[in-house]
Amino acid sequence: MQAAAPLSPLAAAATAPSHPLLSVQGLTTSFLTPQGWTPVLRNVSFDIHPRETLAVVGESGSGKSVTALSIMRLLNPRSSKIEGDIRFDGTALTGLSDAGIRRLRGAEMSMIFQDASLNPVYTIGFQLTEILRLKRGLSRSDATREAIALLEKVRIPGAGRRLASYPHELSGGMRQRVAIAMALACKPRLLIADEPTTALDVTIQAQIIELIKLLQDEEHMSVMFITHDMGVVAEVADRTAVMFRGDLVETGPTAEIFARPRQPYTKALLASIPRLGSMNGTDLPQPFQLIDHRTGAPVAAEPQPEPQPARAPAAPSSDAAPLLTVEGLSLRFDMRGGAFHRLTGRVHAVEDVSFRIAPGETLSLVGESGSGKSTTARAIMGLNRLQGGTIRLGDLQATGPDAAPRAILCRRQQMIFQDPFASLDPRFRIADLLAEPMRVHLDLSEDEIRRRSAGLLRDVGLSPEMMQRYPHQFSGGQRQRIAIARALALDPQLVVADEAVSALDVSVKAQVINLMMEIQRRRQLSYLFISHDMAVVERISHRVAVMYLGRIVEIGPRRSVFETPSHPYTRQLMAAAPVPDPARRHLRRGLEVDEIRTPIRPPDYRPAPTRMIEVGPGHFVLDLPDHLPTALQT
Repeated sequence: MQAAAPLSPLAAAATAPSHPLLSVQGLTTSFLTPQGWTPVLRNVSFDIHPRETLAVVGESGSGKSVTALSIMRLLNPRSSKIEGDIRFDGTALTGLSDAGIRRLRGAEMSMIFQDASLNPVYTIGFQLTEILRLKRGLSRSDATREAIALLEKVRIPGAGRRLASYPHELSGGMRQRVAIAMALACKPRLLIADEPTTALDVTIQAQIIELIKLLQDEEHMSVMFITHDMGVVAEVADRTAVMFRGDLVETGPTAEIFARPRQPYTKALLASIPRLGSMNGTDLPQPFQLIDHRTGAPVAAEPQPEPQPARAPAAPSSDAAPLLTVEGLSLRFDMRGGAFHRLTGRVHAVEDVSFRIAPGETLSLVGESGSGKSTTARAIMGLNRLQGGTIRLGDLQATGPDAAPRAILCRRQQMIFQDPFASLDPRFRIADLLAEPMRVHLDLSEDEIRRRSAGLLRDVGLSPEMMQRYPHQFSGGQRQRIAIARALALDPQLVVADEAVSALDVSVKAQVINLMMEIQRRRQLSYLFISHDMAVVERISHRVAVMYLGRIVEIGPRRSVFETPSHPYTRQLMAAAPVPDPARRHLRRGLEVDEIRTPIRPPDYRPAPTRMIEVGPGHFVLDLPDHLPTALQT
């Protein structure tokens, strides 16, 4: 990645015309419920001027996406009601006919959705040319040439070849680039980007942010950027609008919002931002300082019998025997094709991975999607078959012919998954979800199970009275707390947390991180914490292991890895993390077009042996030239 270089700031914000490109005044949107019309947006007002970027921020349920859908008139008119005045370049959108709004959508104003919104049964070329032929009236050949030009504009390598690809054949970052190309197909003057980077890895997120900024310069667009990540806001937005539970609570220039927030909720959002580098000079994990969104005052991170702030976990003993020992772990998946289903290659998902975790220690595995983090976690949990290596859990062998029974291993290790809604059966009440592992693995009476379930909910900051509810009746943060409580039901020694906070809003993420550290301190738990968020990893970890193409390329104490990163890939991950500093708004990182290199190898491929070099006390770096990111190879 190239070093950031300052550009001349756009003069648009300073010399904006007297009338805005988009004006929203008194927007109130209601949904039809059995109790009648229920407002979910109340009296929202803001303007966006030509070539300006407005960030709309807030947590899930604050009304950000409903605001965008109301502007685009994409809500079902039978179950929604839009009131107020929405004007695009002076034209009232609320009074337009269906045909009139269709002429504007795509041509004058366009939208990028969070999940890329590509049809899986059609090729990329078909989906792009369809828009061009319908909206711009191009012939098939002209539409094809324009589609290639659009893919080149969003920096997709081999654009002509990509037209024949299906969405599942592209990485998440490349799919999002295709979605941006579709949104730009008719050269809109307003681009609404609804959480376009939330589900992406940190390096891909940096590329998409840079791409949107670059295209805005080239196409002279206005952008409405919807996100809950204040670090992203600092990098993209001229002005910021903060939403909370359907209300617009604060708006103003981004630099002013960050320097002098007026509303308590804005202060809480800013205080919850994980800031890379905030742990410099400290060896142990530290909890976040949380802010009450009602008062703006600091509060204790978790309710305690006597109010007190969350405390950091103690340092693991250097003399203690390791709780988890992984040696030479390798997993490969066969790829077959052709008429005879022949072996055509292998995915080397995990290659010769070794590490240890001490009692009470948190080891974080970081890296992009496809680097092997989750596959490693699944292997430790016994969910994947190994091609090589051994795993020990304390004094128990977890692999091979002498492996301990799965029932015994399950009592000692549990897993927290990324999506709590998917990992909690929606047909069961919370009481049954917590009781199930105890009924299967422990010889307890129903009264004792109920008492332990109530205690688990209290441990994660929830009321035992909630046990009769279903998962859909909780917020995302509450569901993740329930998932943590379920993982603790058997009193395990090791918890594997696979992207356990990645899908959570920024303040909820801080609360869950604090909760995990407090539980670790009380129970002397060990965590294998898997994430691609370097700022969160810095906050929670004792040690860090960086994975790339199935191998650990750097491992060591968190302070050493973050303050003196030695592998180029580690430095690239850190450089890609959003920096919550509005002064960087007009800096350019440089845009890379290469995808993460593939771990697919020929059937006869023999991997080189792992060679680790010690660069500091307990700090090791992989010495293999072929394990460098493409952009860093010479």
